[in-house]
Amino acid sequence: MSWVVVVSEERNDQLTTTPAVNYVSPPHQALEEAQSLVVLLSGSWPTGSGPWCKAIAGGRRTVELRCHEGQHSSTPPS
Repeated sequence: MSWVVVVSEERNDQLTTTPAVNYVSPPHQALEEAQSLVVLLSGSWPTGSGPWCKAIAGGRRTVELRCHEGQHSSTPPS
């Protein structure tokens, strides 16, 4: 089973000049590798099935961990 990490940001243009970022990691990551990326992007170890949110300058970052089976995606085990 492989995993992808999906990141989306919302930012208020009146509060920051840094643009929002959206990112989908390459598929075929082991669960441990994907969880490590979640930790780096969310600032904490993933608990529950997510998504996880983090306050960022001028907005919020949402990080999701999804099982990748071809075109099929699902949430990780809790």
